[in-house]
Amino acid sequence: LMLDMAGTEGRNPADDYRHLLRELELYDPALLDKPRVVVANKMDEEAAAGLLRKFRRLNRVDVLPISCLTEEGIPQLLEELYRRVRGKNTKD
Repeated sequence: LMLDMAGTEGRNPADDYRHLLRELELYDPALLDKPRVVVANKMDEEAAAGLLRKFRRLNRVDVLPISCLTEEGIPQLLEELYRRVRGKNTKD
C-alpha cells in the first residue's frame, strides 16, 4: 500500500491507511491476512518524518520510506518487493 506520508492536502496517513484496510476488508476479508508493506511516499517533504514516526507508533506493519520525486529509497523498495515475491523475507 502506498501512502502520502507528508499528509499533503490535509490528509492524515494513518487515516488513509485505515480507510485502505477497510476497503480491502469490504472487498475480501481474506486480504487482511496477507503480508503487507506500506510504502511511505513523499519523504522529501518536511512534514513526512514526523508523520512517519507517528504512523510507526500506531501501526505494526513494515514501512519502506521513499520519495518518488528524488527517487530516494526506490532501489531498496524494489529489492524488498523482489525478495517478498520470491518468498525470501530476510536478506541473503
